[in-house]
Amino acid sequence: MRTVEQFLGELEEELQYLNGKERLEVVKHYRDKINIAMDYGDSAQKVLATLQTPQKIAEEVYASKGINYLEKRKKAKRRNQIFFAILNSIIILILLGGFITIGYFDIYYVIRLFVLIVKSFSFFNFIDTSLLILFNLSYIGILLIGLIYVFDLFYIMIMHLLETVLDAIFKEIKEYPFMDFTLSGTIEHLLKKKRLVLKVLIGCGIAFVVFGISGYATKGYIYRSMNNTIETRQTITIDEDINTVTIPENSMFIKITTSKDIDKVTFKFGSEFEDDFKYNIVDGSLTITPNKTQKFDILGFLSEPRQILEIILPVNTNVENINLTYSDGVFDIANVNEPNLNINISGINITAAFTNTTLNSLVANGTEMNLALENNKINTVDVIMKSGKYCGVSDNYQNIKIVNNLGTIILQKATFSVANIENTSGKAAIDRIDATTFNYQAIRSEDYFLDTYVNDFNLSVLYNSNVQINRVVVKNEFKIEEDGAYLKIDYAKCKTIIITGSSTTNNLYHLGEDVSLSGIETDSEDYESYTKYNDSAYNKLAIVKAETKDGRFSMLSGSVYSIDFKLNKTSLEMATISLNDAYVSTSDSKINLTDISGKTFDLKTKGGSVVFYNDSEVSKASGLVLTFDGSQTMQDIDENIKRG
Repeated sequence: MRTVEQFLGELEEELQYLNGKERLEVVKHYRDKINIAMDYGDSAQKVLATLQTPQKIAEEVYASKGINYLEKRKKAKRRNQIFFAILNSIIILILLGGFITIGYFDIYYVIRLFVLIVKSFSFFNFIDTSLLILFNLSYIGILLIGLIYVFDLFYIMIMHLLETVLDAIFKEIKEYPFMDFTLSGTIEHLLKKKRLVLKVLIGCGIAFVVFGISGYATKGYIYRSMNNTIETRQTITIDEDINTVTIPENSMFIKITTSKDIDKVTFKFGSEFEDDFKYNIVDGSLTITPNKTQKFDILGFLSEPRQILEIILPVNTNVENINLTYSDGVFDIANVNEPNLNINISGINITAAFTNTTLNSLVANGTEMNLALENNKINTVDVIMKSGKYCGVSDNYQNIKIVNNLGTIILQKATFSVANIENTSGKAAIDRIDATTFNYQAIRSEDYFLDTYVNDFNLSVLYNSNVQINRVVVKNEFKIEEDGAYLKIDYAKCKTIIITGSSTTNNLYHLGEDVSLSGIETDSEDYESYTKYNDSAYNKLAIVKAETKDGRFSMLSGSVYSIDFKLNKTSLEMATISLNDAYVSTSDSKINLTDISGKTFDLKTKGGSVVFYNDSEVSKASGLVLTFDGSQTMQDIDENIKRG
């Protein structure tokens, strides 16, 4: 049963061809009429039963206004019909485009599977060839039957939409004989076999699984394809003297080794289908023409196994440059001692490993690039990485430059003279490094430093970066530039710390203090790290300078020689700090000082507030003399602190 509101809503809808004011007047008239009847005790349903239908009321109102109601409704219906016909036509075109795309790739890979069947006769292995042919035929059956069902699905959707379009064209609703057609149903009708297409699909699926598992278990082509396992089969010795090897875009597995048993550069090449090894030499520069790896199926089960190329260099080779461009390739070099060799790698989807190798330089520029280095000695490393990972363990570099965007940097037990690292929107873990000069820039990144030993450290902490440093020793200057970031330093021994910037939270803990060895096993790695950090040869008392604004400073538990702070709208918290002298100048800052021991503390403030209490026996006994100049500053200073 209709409610009063439903009745009035239908009436307002039927009166849509009146102007707004007239429509509201009619609806209000009937609302008042219903309310009055209900006030006299009649139920809503009884009142509605006495009224004409909204359609009949609308016809009478339109007639009184001289409006042809039926003509209006016909025109409105025709407009809606044309609108939906146009909309459905657009959707039909989209569906046709989608089906053509799916059909194209389906047929393309069916043809590729037939190509693989032909190529399988080159295996000269009856079991491998037979299993692959049967697997491919079942795969082809699945693709073709799948295409039949996809055709039926798209056909049904398109016909449903087309019916609206045809009705709009012929201006009447009709039954169309081709609406109930399906390709699968037609095949089953012609062959007089019910569910034949589905049964064939199930059979192909079972064969696909059985022959696939069999081919994998016998380590046939399917196994080699999925695991990229292949052996070198061709050996090519280059009689000419060459100094450069260049391989354009490729997806091979390239391996570099050296041998005392040869005096000429030698290549060992392997491919699944016995491809030719193509190269040319011009003026001592050898360029290899790589064969493109073939893909045979839409799921990637049957892609050609990665081709393999081994470059064997004679000891003390004349080859100075190896240039590689990758597109989903792998590189490996191990136990090569060639201090004049330069390796240049570029491309996308690169995996490269360097182990126990001595080189003059490594230059890498790539996207999705994963570099793993261990126990190498390289004069120059220059890496530009757009996502991926750089992992260097126990390496020795003279100069290293890394520009990272969205990737991960791991440096562990590395030594270098000069490092320039820029980490943008990435992550970094720097662990147990020794360096002369370390220039590091963190931009919207997460950076963790542990046991860092350098002569000069220039650190930029910028734009929402989170930098945390645990146990750092800087023999000379530790310069920190910051802007809108977070910095935490826990245990530091430096000659000078200089901090400049704005809008940054600085937490400085245990400056100049040794790490406690209590409870640490003497044979543990931590004990070794702590003992090295506690070495008395390192500076303990640092000069700490800071000039910042709109930030926050927190210094807890530390021993420094001197403090020189110029702070603008920057809160400062210091507790349990031992020092010789301090000069702190602030503007509109909140200062909270607790248990400061030393000789002199010169505090000059303008605005803001100061709280200064010495409660510990150590701070009281130090006899600290405070010189305070507080203009327009709220102050709460321990009366027992000496004034200068």
